[in-house]
Amino acid sequence: MFDPAVYQELYHLDGAGRSVVMDRKNQRICVRKVLDVYNPEVYAWLGTHHHPHVAAVYETEKTEDGKLAVLEEFTEGETLEKLLDQNVLSGEEKFRLLLEILDGVSFLHSAEPPIIHRDIKPSNIIVSKDRHAKVIDYDAAKIYRADEKRDTVLIGTEGSAAPEQYGFGSSARQTDIYGLGILIKKMFPEESWVKPVITKATKIDPDDRYDSVPAMKASLKNRHAFRHIPVPEVIRFNVPGFRSGNLWYSLLALAGYGLLLWVILSFEVHDANGELVTGRELLVYQVTLSLIAVAEIDLWSDWTHLFKKCIPVLSHDNPAVRIIAMAVTAAVLPFVIIFLMALIIIIFFRH
Repeated sequence: MFDPAVYQELYHLDGAGRSVVMDRKNQRICVRKVLDVYNPEVYAWLGTHHHPHVAAVYETEKTEDGKLAVLEEFTEGETLEKLLDQNVLSGEEKFRLLLEILDGVSFLHSAEPPIIHRDIKPSNIIVSKDRHAKVIDYDAAKIYRADEKRDTVLIGTEGSAAPEQYGFGSSARQTDIYGLGILIKKMFPEESWVKPVITKATKIDPDDRYDSVPAMKASLKNRHAFRHIPVPEVIRFNVPGFRSGNLWYSLLALAGYGLLLWVILSFEVHDANGELVTGRELLVYQVTLSLIAVAEIDLWSDWTHLFKKCIPVLSHDNPAVRIIAMAVTAAVLPFVIIFLMALIIIIFFRH
């Protein structure tokens, strides 16, 4: 790989062990790197799988001292970081580039097992002269392991790295989603339409983030299409149905909540004599039904995390145990609320 008869060095790049070379055999310009820290499985997969928005890996070779020599695709252009600093990209250009970046990261996640980049940031995105994005630099990348409790090597860039990269958990797809959220914030710092996406993507708990890059992309495309329509502030309160930032989900949720409210307000109650209950007593029934509805929604959507904090078995590692615990809690919940309401009435309204 270092044979000057095959690889003619053109110039050095910033960073130790990096240079641009001409591959005389294949008549292509490449980036040659010598890595101290690397994951051989990542480079092996990238050597046989290519994507237009991910810099290709052409060859790899283990050196005698245990390092990895790599030949990567060279893209003539500028880093996204430099273009953002120069403020030369229009809003539409940035959005198109962002979609290409998402496609590139989604491609890495499609590996079996998934490849987690772990260092998504503007300086690791090259924008070619014809304005197309390529994700580069897989030095920090790793193969996802479902059984890992935390990363064995803490790596990433301060300000872009997810909390789990600091030893609080194991890197997964949501780790890159966090990095993408920070990237979007840097690309669209003054754009309100992306704020709900950024908020969801950068949640501290990975389970609260988007579950995949395609889901994040769909939310972004939807919000971009309706970016001139004001976004209800209720989204910031993490209300179920509004959390994704998807306009259609929000409209369906709004219709669902409206229907639920209509059912509660139109609910008729008759006493033991068959007389229609009205006034304060009817209000008590309506409040009770409302509390039951809100509690059930909270339980199943983990809206406030209250139930999981109070009932640890709801977070059990075994899915079957979790489902049984949820079902039992859901069945008992109405009786608990009715009992508490009856107790309040006895204490405060009965003499």
